[in-house]
Amino acid sequence: MHIGRLLVPSALLMLGAGCAGLGGGSKDALPARIDLIETPRAIRGDYSYPDAYTRHLFLWNDFGANWRIYLPSRRYAHSGIRFIYPHDLSGVRDTYFIELKIRPAKLANHLWVGLVDSKKIPGRVMVDAPMRAEGEPVYRGTDAVKIRIPLDRFGGDVLLQEADDTGDDGAIDLSAGSDGAVFDWSDVRELRIISPGSRLPAREITIEHLELRR
Repeated sequence: MHIGRLLVPSALLMLGAGCAGLGGGSKDALPARIDLIETPRAIRGDYSYPDAYTRHLFLWNDFGANWRIYLPSRRYAHSGIRFIYPHDLSGVRDTYFIELKIRPAKLANHLWVGLVDSKKIPGRVMVDAPMRAEGEPVYRGTDAVKIRIPLDRFGGDVLLQEADDTGDDGAIDLSAGSDGAVFDWSDVRELRIISPGSRLPAREITIEHLELRR
């Protein structure tokens, strides 16, 4: 587990004892809002690529979680987390969405969110979606903005070829497709903030209130 450099009040360490993955795969079995990073115990580990140029830091305090990320501006890069338990979203893709608050708002124009399923033969599969969909207004300014990404917007089914559990898949050809592999929505294990290599402004990214909602 890579997560270091944490500011974690002892009260928050008491949270998460009842944390579990989303189960059942139906909207009737799931709460209307699920916090994904509000307690350290919801996260099994974290990673980034490329490690030499990417930095991230998790902070927890009485106001919630704060995920700070720095990604290089002109190459593919990502910062990711592994959930302590898998999430079964197979039956809620048409009703649930991922919600987050990002600061500065203008960086949302350049970033994607990726979801990764479990490790299996021939390999894990990722689906992703842009924070700003085509046709939506351009985000501007340095204040925070709330982003909502419906689960049915995620696609791509990219086959990951990591040799180990580091998340080091930055060399994959994202346009190569899945080679027949299909994303397993019943076993969602990871979430990534991704820069596909566009001209990302050189600013620290702050992610707060990362949740699943309906």
